[in-house]
Amino acid sequence: MTPAHPEIATAEQQREVLEAAEFMADRLTDFEYELLDDDVARMFFGHVMPALARLRAAILRAKETNNA
Repeated sequence: MTPAHPEIATAEQQREVLEAAEFMADRLTDFEYELLDDDVARMFFGHVMPALARLRAAILRAKETNNA
């Protein structure tokens, strides 16, 4: 069921999103170590890594906010 205000998630929903985001970030980091092709590596470091850095920063801010 979608809440009346979807921008307001429950604490449980926030926790689930953070866990899923951390899992995805960890898998992308694992993938980084398996890059063998230069073209794929350039794409990864040019497109994925900046987004991954933003995701990790957002996760950290969310965790800090939740622990405050």
